[in-house]
Amino acid sequence: MTTTIAGGDTVLTALPVPPHRWRPTRAGLISLWRYWDETFTFHEGRLLLRGPNGSGKSMALELLLPFLLDADASPGRLTSAAKGRGSLYDRLMTGTDEASRTGFAWVEFRSGDEVFTVGARMRASQSTRKVDLDFFTTSLAVGHDLQLLDPTRTPLSRRALVEALGDSGRVHGSADEHRAVVREVLFPGFSADRYESVISALLALRKEKLSQHLDLPKLSATLSESLPPLDEHDLAVVAEGFERLDRRKAELDALGAEVSEVRLLAARQREYARAVVVGVAADVRSAETRRDDVTRAERQARAALDEVEAASAAAASERGALADRVAAIGVEVDAIKDSDAYREGVALADLRAQARRLRAVAERMAVAAADLAASRDEAAAEVDDAAHQRDAAAANLALAESELRAVAADVAAEDVVGEAAAMEGPDDAERLVSAWVEARRARVREVRAALAAHASAVDARGFLERQVADDEAAVSAHLTAVDALRAAEGAEVDAYAAAVHEWTGGCVAIDPARVLGALPEATGEPAAVAAALGRVAADLGAEDAVARRDLGAEREAATAEGAALADERARWAEGGLVDPDGPPWRTPREGRAGAPLWRLVDVAPGVEASDVDGLEAALTGAGLLDAWVQPDGAVDLADGRVDVGLGVRRAAGVTLADRLVVVGAGDSGVADAVVEAVLASVAVVATAGAAPAGGGPDVVVATDGSFRLGAAAGRGPRRPALLLGAVARERHRLARLAEIDAALAAVAARLADLDRHQAD
Repeated sequence: MTTTIAGGDTVLTALPVPPHRWRPTRAGLISLWRYWDETFTFHEGRLLLRGPNGSGKSMALELLLPFLLDADASPGRLTSAAKGRGSLYDRLMTGTDEASRTGFAWVEFRSGDEVFTVGARMRASQSTRKVDLDFFTTSLAVGHDLQLLDPTRTPLSRRALVEALGDSGRVHGSADEHRAVVREVLFPGFSADRYESVISALLALRKEKLSQHLDLPKLSATLSESLPPLDEHDLAVVAEGFERLDRRKAELDALGAEVSEVRLLAARQREYARAVVVGVAADVRSAETRRDDVTRAERQARAALDEVEAASAAAASERGALADRVAAIGVEVDAIKDSDAYREGVALADLRAQARRLRAVAERMAVAAADLAASRDEAAAEVDDAAHQRDAAAANLALAESELRAVAADVAAEDVVGEAAAMEGPDDAERLVSAWVEARRARVREVRAALAAHASAVDARGFLERQVADDEAAVSAHLTAVDALRAAEGAEVDAYAAAVHEWTGGCVAIDPARVLGALPEATGEPAAVAAALGRVAADLGAEDAVARRDLGAEREAATAEGAALADERARWAEGGLVDPDGPPWRTPREGRAGAPLWRLVDVAPGVEASDVDGLEAALTGAGLLDAWVQPDGAVDLADGRVDVGLGVRRAAGVTLADRLVVVGAGDSGVADAVVEAVLASVAVVATAGAAPAGGGPDVVVATDGSFRLGAAAGRGPRRPALLLGAVARERHRLARLAEIDAALAAVAARLADLDRHQAD
């Protein structure tokens, strides 16, 4: 049977075999990794598992074959990848948060009507981080004759499994016993070495990924190591197989040509992809240009908004000045209306009529006055010439008086004329009349001046009325401009608010909801928006600084952890012995002569691995595995030294000297004879219970992991040996290297993740 991993698919295949040969028919995983109760059915010995990477194909293969045939759970034997996937504990506990977990893995083989099931029960605990393995074989079919889950759907305990198997199978006490039973049933006639070669071939072929890296010489060498010597007939068959391989090579060459065509197509596709990328880059540049245009438009809108606000303020100021001017004009109009001239202007028609009458009277009076003056002159000239003309003059005087009185009546000067007539002297009378005429003329002049002032006031009122009308028209025009500017301002504010919301929705590096929540309600106010975005930027800067600080600290911790792991791996990779961590209470051993017990011994030939595991468990529990051995075989606890030492006190019967051999510890200074004497001081039994009634050795260790120190008895942790013997130490070294590699891979992944976070 062979296994192949092809690309993203995992395939378990079996070569065609005669009907009497065993072939796999079913396999199953119960409560392992992310599988709960999964059964895989083979078709004529073949199983195809398909699915995306990470779906568990390789994990299923690693938990089934050749693990169940090999019974070796070391990480290097389990993994099918180039890098380790961790230990069996990791595979078992992945997918659960429980403190412990129990699972089963099994494979069913059939030969005719016969059934042979190979399985393993695994129990892991988070407290110990260890896995207890119980391998079993049976002639029962899982799911039909054998149920691995109890009625509550809980995996069976070891005792329940033994009871369920009954006489049709058994739980093996060790991995060697399990391998022996599987080899005898499935591979009859195979020796242990040949069976190990088959398992090695399976492991090698599983890791090679033949469909990806077909290396014929390496494949031939791997298969040759797992096959017995061939006779001539077998060689002929092999030669035919190589011919088929040659044909396969020719086919691969043809496939290589096709691969070249595919690569050419891929190159053209890359060119196409570059063109697409260039187009996308052009779109990105166009988007950047649009963003710059929007930013420029926003700046222009903000400048226009500032200009509109300044113009609005100037218009408001001018409107106030115009309002003050209108108020002043109103006051002036009211003052004009309240003035005497305006009131006199109301009686303008009467004054004009009176002026006309007075003008006529004045003209008549002037004529009369001129006539009277002529008559007076003539009369005065004729007084000396003729007295007889006195009567005529008197008559003329009377006539003149009557005419004067008539004229005086027209001009309302009867009183003045009467008073002048009553005067004795004509000169006085004349002066009186002349004075009255002059006074009347002065009054006429005053009336004319009032008329001129009234006309000027009327003209000024008309001018002022026209000026008020012009000012009112200018105010109306300014008010219309202010309304237009306010409308433009509102439109610009709305456009700015829309641009702010559009920009907020296009945020990529920041959650748009966060930016929108930080913006003020009045998103049309640039100063408020800028202040809010400034606060968001400050918060983001603080968060970025904290995140960078935390990422830096975490990266430093991961780097330090990786350096420590690399140093530890270098120590393990050198192939030397690495001391286990001692208890914190122990005095440091640097510079002391001697060595710990495990460094001085190796396992004697013929000692079973299970006995070695038990002895190491007992020595560990008793605190003797790492006990210090002095070069002289004495125990030195002077000067308050805190430690455990082994001295020489030979015991009867079987001792560690019968199970272990001395290998020396380099420059420790401990002689082989001292080591043999120390080993002979520790008795070895099958099980160490209470001390026998007749007494016995002070220090007793047992192959089942128990120990006795005087009256005290106990049991150490049973597990595969880690320090006792070169084989155990090498196995422990390889396992620790695999664990360190897994940890280094995890640290590298964590560093890569931190780098991605820092880039984000």
